[in-house]
Amino acid sequence: MLAVDIQSLMQMGGFRLTKWISNNRQVLDTIPESERAHTVVSLDPDDILLCERALGVNWKVNNYEITFKIKIADKPLMRRGILSIVIAIFDPLGLVATVTLRAKVIVQDPCRKKLGWDGVIPQKEHKDWQR
Repeated sequence: MLAVDIQSLMQMGGFRLTKWISNNRQVLDTIPESERAHTVVSLDPDDILLCERALGVNWKVNNYEITFKIKIADKPLMRRGILSIVIAIFDPLGLVATVTLRAKVIVQDPCRKKLGWDGVIPQKEHKDWQR
């Protein structure tokens, strides 16, 4: 099985892979319990696998869904407030870049217009942010 081959190759290089998880029960059965993610160790074959965090995103293992938790704090609608919300979104894989890129443009426009960090943003950017 591929998982066993990967473990062997990594061991040859001096690496040990741990915290394995899969939505395929046959794959999990080939991995020793000590090497599995903690949420998998005590599961029966019929149990539903939980949500795991990997690379800053939430992975719902059974239905192979990747989700994000984004808290939009009640910040003032100024460059500083918007930027603090935008940079709090951790997306190392770029999966929500279509959303975050648009928000970053909203932060850049007042900068181009030489508006201060704590000044009220123009109506256009305000509407774009609300959308």
